[in-house]
Amino acid sequence: MPTHKDFGQGFYLTDIPDQAMKMANRVARIFGGEPVVTCFEADIPSMLSGGIVRSGF
Repeated sequence: MPTHKDFGQGFYLTDIPDQAMKMANRVARIFGGEPVVTCFEADIPSMLSGGIVRSGF
């Protein structure tokens, strides 16, 4: 598996569930294995007010 991806091996971010599943299926087809989508929820305003630094692209 290539090691020169934007966020490292197997790391992909989106807030669109259908897009995440399509990418997981595509990667599983190319490299083998089972597609996996992990979902996280975050309260960004609370995190920012608590001093967590957020980087934007």
